[in-house]
Parts: sequence; C-alpha cells; structure tokens
Amino acid sequence: MNRTMDIIKQKSTFQYHVNGDNTILDKNENLDSYKNAFNGYIRYGNETKLEELEQKNAQIKTEGGYSVTLEMQKQIHDNLIALNPLRQLASVTQISGDTLEVLDEKTKITAGWGDVGLREAEKGNQLEFNKLVIPAHELYAQAKTTQKLLDDPHVNVEEWLSNALVEAFHKKESDAFFNGNGENKPKGLLNISKDTTQNNIETKELSVENLISLFYKLPDHYARDAKFLMHRSTAEKVMMLKDESGRYLWQQSIAEKCSGRLFGLEVIISPDMSPYGEGNTIIVLSDIKRAYQIVDRDTIRVLRDPFTEKPLVKFYAYKRVGGGVILSDAVRFLTLKKW
Repeated sequence: MNRTMDIIKQKSTFQYHVNGDNTILDKNENLDSYKNAFNGYIRYGNETKLEELEQKNAQIKTEGGYSVTLEMQKQIHDNLIALNPLRQLASVTQISGDTLEVLDEKTKITAGWGDVGLREAEKGNQLEFNKLVIPAHELYAQAKTTQKLLDDPHVNVEEWLSNALVEAFHKKESDAFFNGNGENKPKGLLNISKDTTQNNIETKELSVENLISLFYKLPDHYARDAKFLMHRSTAEKVMMLKDESGRYLWQQSIAEKCSGRLFGLEVIISPDMSPYGEGNTIIVLSDIKRAYQIVDRDTIRVLRDPFTEKPLVKFYAYKRVGGGVILSDAVRFLTLKKW
C-alpha cells in the first residue's frame, strides 16, 4: 500500500510541458488548440497551425519535430512509472537543461553540537566536495502504421502512438537503468565498481548464510528503506531456501501485492536484473531512492515521415533521459562466482 501511494504521489507531482523550457500552456483554449493541431499533424501531416502555436513561445529552442500534447506526455510518463521498478523507487528529477549536478551525499551536510560543533561544521564546509554530473541522453523510438488507420475517426491516434512509444521507451531505458555503461545512455545500477570487501559478496551458490551476510552488510541507516531486487529465476531459488527450523525464508503474503519479503524488506522482481547464473550479480539490496538518480528532460518530440517506407507512415520520437548511482554506500550486491 505504501509503495502504491508513493507511485501515485510521484505521478501527481510531475509537471507536463508542451515546450522545451519551463513554460506551461495553462489555458484550456491553448491546450485544446494545440491538441487539435497536433492531431491534424499526426493524422494528415498538417504543420502550419502547429508551427504557429510553438513559435508563440519565444524561448522555445529549434529542434526536430513537434512536442507531444500534455495529455500524451502524461500518459507516457505515467505508464513508464507503472512498468519500471526503478522509476518507482529511485529519485526522479525533471530538468530543462542537459545535465543535473548533485553533490555527493557525504559532502552535502555538516552538523555538530555547540561551539565545537559549529567550528567542525565550518571546517567541513571548507573541505573539497564531490560533484556528480548526470547528463540527459537522447533516446529514440520509431512507430509505424498505415494511413488508413490514421484516417479512421474512431481511432484515438494519440493513444495508439503513446502506447507504441511507451513499449519502445520502456525496453530501452529500463535496461539502461540496470545495465547501461554511461556512454550515450544512463549508467546502470549494476554497472558500478564492486569491491568484494566493501559492497559485494561473492559466492559459489545461493544460501541462507550469504543472504544474511548481504542483509547485515548494508549500513543501518540505509537498511530501513531498503529493498531487494532480483530476477525471477533468482527469486525461484530464494523461495526454496529454509532456515534451521525448516521454515521457508521467503515470506509470501496473499493479501499484499508485493512479490514477497526477506528479513521484513520488500522483494522487487525485475526482468532487467541479471538472471541466476555464474558470474552474474543476482541480488541487489539498496535504499534505491538515495542510491540512484533518474533525470528527465521536460518534453517528448515527434516527427512524421510518410515518405521513406510507403505505404507506411513512420513516426520518429525522442526524449532525453539520464541516470546514475549517486550514493554507492547505499547499495550492496550478491554475485555468483564463475565456476
């Protein structure tokens, strides 16, 4: 229930922009005009009215294609949250520029008691700080259909295009949030340095003992809000583990919608986690909201192409998204050794 409420709050606080800056078209007549113009562009390629509406904002940057409607952007964003566990659990920030700069959490705040504490705090302010830069990378998607479908007045073309783009965007960004190398894509949660003495446990096979070690390897102040992440092939193995009394370690509740619990913490199953197998990181334990940062540029743009693949009509769409680990101390890994 708490996780569901967090998702709802995350959706409700998102701002939907038509243009590539911080200006929101908040008048109903402007929204309706843009929606009608965008619909005419998607169906028939009519650009005149759409160009006129976009050019009314003097701050808009010249980019290919046209911004999707507020309704369409909202639908895409909400569906991506529903499909992607890291979008539900990580910190997500919307930006209007190309990068997000954040300070390493260990250098952001200093505190202390009395005069001594004040001097220590001031001393801490003079220390060098680590600045992390998370760029927003361009993510492209392409959808195809026929002009006959676009001509059908009973077909909601915005909804059709939204669903097609959600499927394409989700597959790419979800994989990148877990496995990306940071080169023209987000840097994934699994693609950070794993020091066996600090944040990683290596084992030949899964056992109750190394799960306990993983649980206690995460510092207390991160364990409170931590969650386990694993592939369903790993979850199958975990569900078979029993303690010394013969009781299953996995706590499954029919009344709860979550996958289950280990040591009282929620288990998240994701197909983008590495499957159970030698050399793979099979389980992550993390306070993901503090560990991982996602950035979204504030608009999605679409370009219609009825020429290059006749009789089909192609739609090129792109958005900007980034991601990276901002606090590695809030992440612990369980990895299977190569046999």
